[in-house]
Amino acid sequence: MHPAATGGPSRSTDATPAAAGGPAHTAVTVPAAAIARSPAPRPLPLAALAGRPLISLPRGTGLRATLERACARAGFTPRVAFEAAAPEVLAELAARGLGVAVFPASEAEVEALGLRALPFAEPCPRGRIALARRADGPEAPAARAFLARLRAALANGSGTEPVRNPGPATGPANGDGRAPVP
Repeated sequence: MHPAATGGPSRSTDATPAAAGGPAHTAVTVPAAAIARSPAPRPLPLAALAGRPLISLPRGTGLRATLERACARAGFTPRVAFEAAAPEVLAELAARGLGVAVFPASEAEVEALGLRALPFAEPCPRGRIALARRADGPEAPAARAFLARLRAALANGSGTEPVRNPGPATGPANGDGRAPVP
């Protein structure tokens, strides 16, 4: 299952300041899904979760904040009955019938537990996996190769939206004169 490090817009090329002062670039955005035992309409309107017990990542995580904002836009406050930091635990709780889990996952990732991944209708809450790096240091070829492989691996998962190279990051050039590569 894909970790959702930060919540945010579905734009795949946004750059946001990282906590350490360097740029953060979104590597991939992943649509959240309702993970449940029972069938439901596809795509599922987010408002269909109003009043239902939800299973979510804890407060303070980006995807939780994204879920709360999306629910507010849909006109309700989510009723989170259980929280867990690991998507696997969220799925186990949903498999026990304790509520509907909300996190990025594909049908294939949860079907072994007897669950269904129900995509949301647009506007769909999305998790965002971002990578942060120092803006003032040189970027090694290994770092560029790592980023390329990470993007490719995440793009192979169902429902992910790979990011095309957004170009140079904002900020100073690397010490060797090359522009930073996100």
